[in-house]
Amino acid sequence: MPHNKHPHLTHPKYRPDIDGLRAIAILPVVLFHAFPDIIPGGFTGVDIFFVISGYLISTIIFSSLERDRFSLVEFYIRRIRRIFPALIVVLFSCLLAGWFVLIADEYRQLSKHVAAGAGFIQNFILWDEIGYFDNSADTKPLLHLWSLAIEEQFYIFWPMLLAFIWKRHWSFLRITIAIAVISFLVNLYLTNSNLTAAFYSPVSRFWELMVGGVLAYATLHRPTLLDRQHNAQSLLGFTLLLIGFIILNTERYFPGWWALFPTLGAFLIISAGPNAWLNEKLLANKLMVWIGLISYPLYLWHWPLLSFLRIVDHSPTQFKIASALCIAVLLSWLTYAYIEKPWRSGGSPGKKAAILLGIIIVIGSAGVISFANNGFPGRQILGNDFNPEPYDQDVAYRRGQCFLDGIAGDRFSDICDGDITDKPTVVLWGDSHAASLYRGFLQQSHRLNFNLAQYTTSGCPPAIEFEMDNRPECKWLNNYVLEKIKTTKPDTVVLSGYWLLYDGKHSFKKGMPWNYMPKERLVNTISILKSIGIKNIVVIGQLPAFHLTQIKVGADHFIAGEKNRTFFAYVIKSIAMDRWVRDIANSNDVEFLSPIETLCDDSGCLISTSLEKFIPLAWDDTHMTTDGAEYFIQSAIKSRTLTLPDNN
Repeated sequence: MPHNKHPHLTHPKYRPDIDGLRAIAILPVVLFHAFPDIIPGGFTGVDIFFVISGYLISTIIFSSLERDRFSLVEFYIRRIRRIFPALIVVLFSCLLAGWFVLIADEYRQLSKHVAAGAGFIQNFILWDEIGYFDNSADTKPLLHLWSLAIEEQFYIFWPMLLAFIWKRHWSFLRITIAIAVISFLVNLYLTNSNLTAAFYSPVSRFWELMVGGVLAYATLHRPTLLDRQHNAQSLLGFTLLLIGFIILNTERYFPGWWALFPTLGAFLIISAGPNAWLNEKLLANKLMVWIGLISYPLYLWHWPLLSFLRIVDHSPTQFKIASALCIAVLLSWLTYAYIEKPWRSGGSPGKKAAILLGIIIVIGSAGVISFANNGFPGRQILGNDFNPEPYDQDVAYRRGQCFLDGIAGDRFSDICDGDITDKPTVVLWGDSHAASLYRGFLQQSHRLNFNLAQYTTSGCPPAIEFEMDNRPECKWLNNYVLEKIKTTKPDTVVLSGYWLLYDGKHSFKKGMPWNYMPKERLVNTISILKSIGIKNIVVIGQLPAFHLTQIKVGADHFIAGEKNRTFFAYVIKSIAMDRWVRDIANSNDVEFLSPIETLCDDSGCLISTSLEKFIPLAWDDTHMTTDGAEYFIQSAIKSRTLTLPDNN
């Protein structure tokens, strides 16, 4: 379809109540991110935005195609001028702010997210990051761009498909409904089988935009179906939104069926039309319209400000959070008035779009370069002089060979068995905590001359019959390890786990539904090992855990020559879990090694192996670095709280 010099896409008549509905969508999102307890279901405002976008974009495309006035080039020029200006400012601001306040590992991740945000693939990047190695959501200033990515993916997919359909004289309505139904069914399936995929996948989210598409078609071609009970429709729509804001929370399996509350609520409010009483009196109110007009920049600005605040100040006061929101509103208005509006109107649309496209490519490239350079370690940051290289845990833990993800088809490599010799053998069995200790045991295997075997799987504690939906191979791999032990009859078996994750609580580590592991699982495993004839069984307790990365804690609290311990941001429950494991080990008469007793005292837990310079024990909130693992295992041997075979 050729592109004419003058815009010729048709646009629906402006409805101030839809801008007011944008306000209804953005305010709960902002409040939820700032004060989660006020509106526990405030995150569903994003779903309202999806319906609005689906309705407006589908209305433009349907009507333009039917009037033979549609141009893909013009459509994308308009999208670029609408989306890019504010996004460019926020991406650049985050890169700039991060340069001065983020340590290398944090800046490396931010840089990746800047590139992903510029390329509108942030949903896929976040999807890939989910797991217990993932950083807290609060430390990701561009986390919220996942929804913008899905919208942009819709903008690429939908007009091309509709243009294809129009040429073949197929039914817009049937195709729209078919996609909505298929996407909704995928959403239901994934919500029960892979919650992360359900949340971030465009395939499981497009139905929400299709709800708006169905409404767009009905508005254009079946208005009598909607032109009936305006006030009742609007009231019911608001009721559904309100119920969603109140009863939904992050513990619900969302989206699933729950997403019908915001999507159907938005559908009913828009379909009620601008003359419905609530739409006219509430949504079309000047204040609501103004909030709606700045809703896009407000969405972009509010989360980075809150995130940077929480990175710099671990526990900001409510006053500081409220102040950040006020700044977000001010920046949003300035962005709308002095950046968005000038770029969206006047001048040459094509040239403006080309300039914006070039700028966002440059910013995305800057993100790629920074990521490739590991966030520029050694860069001076505010508040301290420590900015280390990001730790490569994949290499240190032998990921993909002896540290597996527990997904379908995962199998241990032959190298995990160690050297096949007549030397005594130590088997290290467990999850990521065990993997993080591998380098410490490896150092001792060279010193004491024993063979070391490593069988570790993410999210799989060394407990027979433990099962978890997100780790389908966990049970099989643990049984495999047990068979290996039966065959090789090692001298020592070391059991190590991230025990905090398996107490059935979802609040400590968000992002994955961790399963409950009753103590009988560990007890049974110990009993089986004894029956096999394993004489030395070592159970390692809970490694110290923090609410922040220990590198971040150390950067803020380590004082050379004076202080290398702290309880700042310490997860107090680590102590209880360590005792829980100790009681199991003692009652079953096996050796127990307490990381808490080895690494912590009354003044705090070690965050550095040295008092003279900062050498972190852990690279994230709890998983050991090579230095940390070597220090811990060596300290345990020196204090005689760990017994390993000595073949010298």
